[in-house]
Amino acid sequence: MSDRPICRPIRRSRGRTRMLTLIGGLLAGAIALSGCATIPLSGSVQAGNRADAEAPPSTVFSPSGPTDGAAATEIVEGFIAAGTGPQDNYKVARQYLSAAFATTWDPSASVLVHQQATTVLESEGEVHLVVPAVASVDSTGRYTELAEGDPFDLGFTLVQEDGQWRISDAPDGVVLLRQQFETLFAQRALYFYDSSYNYLVPDLRWFPSTADSPTRIVEALLAGPAAPLLKSVFSAFPPGTRLARQSVPTTGGIADVELNDVVATADSITQQRMKLQLASSLEGGSIASVRINVDGRNVAIPEFGEGGPVLEPLVNARPLVLSNGTFGLVGGSTTTSLGPIGEAIAGLQPIAVTMPTSFDSAAVLTPSGVQAVSATGAAALVDDRADLIAPGLDGGGIVWSVPSTDPANLRAVTLEGVATPIEVPWTDATAIRSMAVSRDSTRLLVLLDIGGASVLRVYGIIRDEQGSPFTLSDDAYELVLPAGTGITTTWVDESSVATLVRVGEADYRVILQDIGGPSTALPRLTDAVSVVGGNGQNGLRVLTQSGDVEVLRGTNWQATVSGVQLLATQR
Repeated sequence: MSDRPICRPIRRSRGRTRMLTLIGGLLAGAIALSGCATIPLSGSVQAGNRADAEAPPSTVFSPSGPTDGAAATEIVEGFIAAGTGPQDNYKVARQYLSAAFATTWDPSASVLVHQQATTVLESEGEVHLVVPAVASVDSTGRYTELAEGDPFDLGFTLVQEDGQWRISDAPDGVVLLRQQFETLFAQRALYFYDSSYNYLVPDLRWFPSTADSPTRIVEALLAGPAAPLLKSVFSAFPPGTRLARQSVPTTGGIADVELNDVVATADSITQQRMKLQLASSLEGGSIASVRINVDGRNVAIPEFGEGGPVLEPLVNARPLVLSNGTFGLVGGSTTTSLGPIGEAIAGLQPIAVTMPTSFDSAAVLTPSGVQAVSATGAAALVDDRADLIAPGLDGGGIVWSVPSTDPANLRAVTLEGVATPIEVPWTDATAIRSMAVSRDSTRLLVLLDIGGASVLRVYGIIRDEQGSPFTLSDDAYELVLPAGTGITTTWVDESSVATLVRVGEADYRVILQDIGGPSTALPRLTDAVSVVGGNGQNGLRVLTQSGDVEVLRGTNWQATVSGVQLLATQR
């Protein structure tokens, strides 16, 4: 990859300029938006499907090459439009480049995704493309949604070759309309392991929908996780593992992955984990199974039986509530107590509760602080600081607790009351409103107040050799929220989260977000207190001030339970 900048912040051009609105193919299907540029607050809600790693896109773009006598701005416009044609390594796009530059331009370096009018500003010796981007994808396939703000300014230098304008310097990467991007690229989950190797953890990436997609997926998997997960998840592949053949062919639904001999010397459990990583990342659509080969021979690796690593941890499908003095699961119009632990929780005047699906422990926010409750109903005060928010709970039974007004003072507390300060990277936050530990215990979702705005982030949890957390990743997934006040946030599943935002008077929205993908604003609510995740989008539940638990049915929120004082989080 070259050292050319992928993008530059917009700046004023010196001298006389003229602005042109791009028309024709470049703006085909462009969407005019109002409000937040990245999260439309109206429109239908559609569930996405996992893309086929091998299938090419159903729509193929056929951009045109440059015409004789085209002006400099027309060459830039045509070059951008040709970014929709990856055929033959962007052969058409390279026709717009000078002979020297055509050999060095790297279209795989990045993607800028936009859905509004794009403009070109021409000054002496240069053309600048101004892109109000809504998302970017880097060379590793990591997708970042962008908040509404300053556009990107992409500078192009042009020269005359044989009497025709050609681009001699430009940023690497391509610029695509959202519709074009969704046709040409597909979201895939690379899978890694938590520190115990009990869970598979998704790392969402976006790859071109081309025939070599399986190869790209395997190469990215072997390269390791994205920066926020770098010290929080683990790969079963030993250091030095690489593709021995630079392709992953598929025959009869079986993907053959040829690796170097490092794999052959690994022990059997490591080989099983490697194969499961590959299969989970590749399978779907036309790929039904995976074979690992070394030196052209298949390595016989048995499948995991029952009790193997969990791909998608599930919670109880019934809501967990406090209703009329009873804490338990709702079935129909009846709340069934969880027994001693449920009775103990109900007696603590709970404000917020987090429980595992085994229902054998709980972290409970009460008027006196955060209490840890055991299966027998024994309760212990583990944090008595003022202004605590709803606690988190991880798979090791560790309670995560922090005061809302002191967001840097995060603690991880054992059920025995041993507290460990967690070093946090959000030193600029003035408050923390909500947090939740992922069900695989590898990531922390936080809703912060920074600079007067609600900020949503996902950090990797870094643990010591004993599995105890002590710090968070420096890098984070930045998730965009619309203007408004964030109230609570929750995990929807292992790769998506939902956040309740008050965007206006009697106007609440649940924002559904992929960690490494786009956001969707669910239909409007006039009354809401909290949102709790279940098993996917259909399992989302919202508690209203009047005590109703509402679920989304089609395009409307419908009350399914009434008389609820508290809606608990399951993990």
